[in-house]
Amino acid sequence: MIFLKISSYIQAISSFILFILFIINYSTVNNNFKVIGVLATISTIGNILQEISVTFMNGAYVNQIGEAYQLLLVILISLFFLNLNKTKLSIVLFYILVASCSVCWVLLLVYLNHNFLFSVYSIITYVGLILFAVLYFLYLLKYLPSDNLLAIPEFWIASAVLFNFSGYLIITLSYGYLVEILKENTILYWSMYNLFSVVFFSLLSYALLLHVENVKVTKHEPK
Repeated sequence: MIFLKISSYIQAISSFILFILFIINYSTVNNNFKVIGVLATISTIGNILQEISVTFMNGAYVNQIGEAYQLLLVILISLFFLNLNKTKLSIVLFYILVASCSVCWVLLLVYLNHNFLFSVYSIITYVGLILFAVLYFLYLLKYLPSDNLLAIPEFWIASAVLFNFSGYLIITLSYGYLVEILKENTILYWSMYNLFSVVFFSLLSYALLLHVENVKVTKHEPK
């Protein structure tokens, strides 16, 4: 239980650090990276609401908060990639993913704590966002804007999305097996989610700093 709480706090701190970096560099960040800043803001607010729910309401609304955050996560990350790569495939994927997740979210409001429905919701979310990251990598291979791939902030965003949601997907698909092995002890299961999130927000923070640095260098270049 202690490890779960620690990993949860580290995850919350990592998203808060991204939020602070966004606020500090708000005037430098372009519109697309402002989407990442909004994501950090929503994550920070969600963490605060979940802590309030656990502390004062016996966790009464934790699931609903998490489900709403997941829908906003889908919309924001999808918009980020759609702004980078507006192909017909990306547009179709955007509408299918957002519509599917919205329907699942509404159903979850009706059928509270329905485990199978939440699993479907999660799998659709993770697969959709993974596809967006893969499509962007294919776009980079075709239209590589720089000789140094690691100098492209968007590359790190796509890497964070691919790593994080691939991990989430594997954990979700393995849930039944993990519960059978771990019996009632699912602390490790939820701790793995938190650790993936820490890496996710850390990579987003690095990408944001890299973007800010690139913008400042561009502004100081002689015309």
